[in-house]
Amino acid sequence: MALQDFTKGSAVVPVDGIDRHFLARNMVDCTSAGFGTLLSTDTARILELKEGWFVVRVWVRCVQKGTAAAAIESIGDSVGATTWMATDFAIGSGGTVGAVQGSLHTDTNGALNGYLYLADDYLLLTPKTANFDGIFEVVAEVINVFGGITIS
Repeated sequence: MALQDFTKGSAVVPVDGIDRHFLARNMVDCTSAGFGTLLSTDTARILELKEGWFVVRVWVRCVQKGTAAAAIESIGDSVGATTWMATDFAIGSGGTVGAVQGSLHTDTNGALNGYLYLADDYLLLTPKTANFDGIFEVVAEVINVFGGITIS
């Protein structure tokens, strides 16, 4: 299984006056004009996380459906493959443009009301079933407890 890195388009958007509470987001473009097709056998880095960040919740939005019946099987990190999203989310031909799925109260970090990263990490996506050639967006609500506020 190859590791594909889609984090180059990541950005952070402050939501408070002291830049400590923000949304980290990344538009993952797997079309031929973007990164290219994400294979169902790959693992994808979809968002860079910094030491000292407390991630409260993670969401994924389908922006452009893929041509095959692709789905996200899970979203996790170095701690585990399903820590942020363990429920399948259709982003291929069976998906719906504009549909959003987020961390559930039954997912590991959702149940804990977030996770404090003590070292730099990534959100990792595990695809399911088919190759993906569309576009999705990943968003994380972050509180900068101890670390820097930018992705570099």
